[in-house]
Amino acid sequence: MQPVKVIKTAGGKTLNIYRDSSTANPRLSEDVQTRMLFLHERHQLGDSHSFKTPAEVEDYVEGLEGSVVMPVFMLLNTATGYMLLSDTPLNDEPGCTTGQLGLMYVDPELVEEIRFSSDDRETRNLCFSLMEEELETYNEWLNDEVYGYELLDTDGSIMQQETGFFGSDHSQSGLLDDAQVDVYNDGTAEHVSESCISETEEVADEA
Repeated sequence: MQPVKVIKTAGGKTLNIYRDSSTANPRLSEDVQTRMLFLHERHQLGDSHSFKTPAEVEDYVEGLEGSVVMPVFMLLNTATGYMLLSDTPLNDEPGCTTGQLGLMYVDPELVEEIRFSSDDRETRNLCFSLMEEELETYNEWLNDEVYGYELLDTDGSIMQQETGFFGSDHSQSGLLDDAQVDVYNDGTAEHVSESCISETEEVADEA
């Protein structure tokens, strides 16, 4: 598999970063704290449910007294399949379709847990932040923005490898921390075991 980025360290180690297609749909994780009720004529998106129409989704969510609800909108590039989900309406672009995809919510029980230590405004803000974070993670999974790495020693042998890092910012995703590689503003890098610094090399993404 062709790496999307190669980082050479001062001591001659190599960090190869790859797209990771093996990571499971994050909506299937036990750690999910929100619900996504989406309807699309061609794609099955969000969480599994039995609703057939937007009205059914709205009626159900309206019946969840105390929940915090957020509309979700979608832009779909019909040629490439690229999808962008957002909590705000998206502008039409050539070759794309847009519209509301459905609703996302934090259920009343979790809202009350959050409210225990927060006022009403802060509670809503925390709920929206939680939904936005899980929506961003889902966006990254939908668009193959999940990565893994191999850390190679100077002889080319694999020292360490891991998968399942969401997002193309490898510092923010925790990938670089996991690999124990520091990349500096001047483009140089070092492994935790090294005391020198060398250059970082970008590799064209063939995906």
